[in-house]
Amino acid sequence: LGAYLLQVGLRANPSNGGTTRVQRLLEWTWQRPVLAFGFDLCLFVIAHYTAYLLRWEPGALEREWAFLRSSLLLLVVAKAAGFVIAGVYRDDSRFFGLPSLGRVLRGSLLGSLFFVTLSVFFLGPGLSRGVVIIDWVLTGALASIARLSFRLFDAAQRRLDEETLPVL
Repeated sequence: LGAYLLQVGLRANPSNGGTTRVQRLLEWTWQRPVLAFGFDLCLFVIAHYTAYLLRWEPGALEREWAFLRSSLLLLVVAKAAGFVIAGVYRDDSRFFGLPSLGRVLRGSLLGSLFFVTLSVFFLGPGLSRGVVIIDWVLTGALASIARLSFRLFDAAQRRLDEETLPVL
């Protein structure tokens, strides 16, 4: 999707001298991280589901589905709170660097700690430590890669704009 937008939407030059809809959407998302927040919510679910698949064998996984389903909403709330408290959404995604990486990893750790604390109080025993550790690593990696890819697409778009020859 990013490559398509880079090829079609960003390089298009409107005839009236304004900006394209894709450019306006990207500017809006850089100022308000609503789409990044929604994307992160999906990443939390994917990371947690993958952690269960990596931790449990197929026979034992069937017994763990009930706990996974009952803990999913709690996980999303805890991880989102961890990301917000760590300041992940404060900076501009176009300039992802080492300080931003530290915030993402800190947010993933805080979210995992919040999740463990909340699951002990609300869900009782049953949470695997292995799942929590794998989930923390996967959440940090997926969120970091997503933010880095946005930065790389933006850099590629700027490079293409510099190399493009004017037609008229």
